[in-house]
Amino acid sequence: MRIGIIGAGSAGYVCAIRCADLGATVTLFEESKLGGTCLNVGCIPTKALIAGIYAKKIATSSQALGLSADNAHLGIETLHTHKNNVVSANVRGIGYLLKKRKIVVYDRHAKIKSPTTIEVDGDELEYDKIIIATGSKPAGLPGVEIDGKYIINSDHALSMTEIPKTMLIVGGGVIGLEFAHIFSAFGAKVTVVEMMDRLLPQDDQLCSRAASKFASSHGIDVMLNSKISKLFRDGNDVQAHIEKGDEETVSRFGCALVATGRVPNIDRTSMMRIGAEHGKWGIKVDSYMQTTVPGVYAIGDCTGGYMLAHVAYGHAKVAAGHATGKHSYPMRQDNIPRITFVDPEISACGYTSDQLEERGIVVTWHRFMYMASGKAKAQNIKEGQLNIAVDVDGRIRSAVITGEGSGEMIAFFSQAITMETTIEQLSQVIIAHPTMAEMALEIVEVASGYPIHV
Repeated sequence: MRIGIIGAGSAGYVCAIRCADLGATVTLFEESKLGGTCLNVGCIPTKALIAGIYAKKIATSSQALGLSADNAHLGIETLHTHKNNVVSANVRGIGYLLKKRKIVVYDRHAKIKSPTTIEVDGDELEYDKIIIATGSKPAGLPGVEIDGKYIINSDHALSMTEIPKTMLIVGGGVIGLEFAHIFSAFGAKVTVVEMMDRLLPQDDQLCSRAASKFASSHGIDVMLNSKISKLFRDGNDVQAHIEKGDEETVSRFGCALVATGRVPNIDRTSMMRIGAEHGKWGIKVDSYMQTTVPGVYAIGDCTGGYMLAHVAYGHAKVAAGHATGKHSYPMRQDNIPRITFVDPEISACGYTSDQLEERGIVVTWHRFMYMASGKAKAQNIKEGQLNIAVDVDGRIRSAVITGEGSGEMIAFFSQAITMETTIEQLSQVIIAHPTMAEMALEIVEVASGYPIHV
């Protein structure tokens, strides 16, 4: 079987590898860089910067552990070198994995001519199945020019080595908050403007409350129910007109980051040519990642929904299995973990409270505090909590963890939701002591009605 995949980001390269491992002959088309947004200008580089910020935090806040490093300095140029080295190494690693599986890679623009034909450099190549993995791009603001220096998007933000004294961030979602964390740690006075009535508006209320607490504790100003009416460069500054209700304020900042999310990157001409249903929300797919055109699949950010690398990985594996006919299972939407890498991390999994209510799923929420954990105390971690929602059948339907290491612990609940295990079954799990992870078992015992450390 011959499979052509357009796009080598998180969805595309994973799908190519899985298709090849399942016996297909695979061609991968990528006009930019292997690894796409996540690896080059998203997940990995931001986490490399945040790793440096976290290291400084540990160095300067561990007096109780006997460490005195009040004058620790965070070298931004050194940290950027680390970030670039990490990205380069991972790109080379993906190239090696593709070459190992004899996957042909075209580093040129490709477009779909028919449900079985991809055109590149004037040549038409025939395939049994075509998989679209064209990713997403930063969303803009109407009437606002992104110049890359004074008014920037997330791609530009990752290359900045000169930090402005003041920074405006438009958007209080995951991207906006993570960059607020980064730039405030480097010394900028950050203001976040969000048009909704809370930060992280797409996630659970528990996440929003944790986000507000993060912003307050880090000196980040937040303007909710507010929108930008004008934003433009004015000399060596940026002038922002901010509307809240009937009032408008005019403020100046050294730089403005437009972090209003991402939009699907779609070749609409190709979609119209083959008759694939799509819109501004993305390419329409079913639970097996098939478009409305037989033999054509779409995976990753170009399909809309949760634009997360691990969701793209999931899409890729589902599509690869279905396209090759080797195995077939649908993509789940109720077990997706979501992490905001601020200080401390904010993590969630499963449906939000609003989504549970919309679906008529009755749950009871339970809570366990970090302060009851021996390991947390040993590491001088005082803040944090775990929350889980359990339905009438004893199954976990949602989890929210706000605290250090929550991004690692949320995996326990993704597995529990996926396997539809009950609280009674989970109570039989044994987790090593002393670890932070054992708090997952502690909250299960709270939900069972027989807690030990509460």
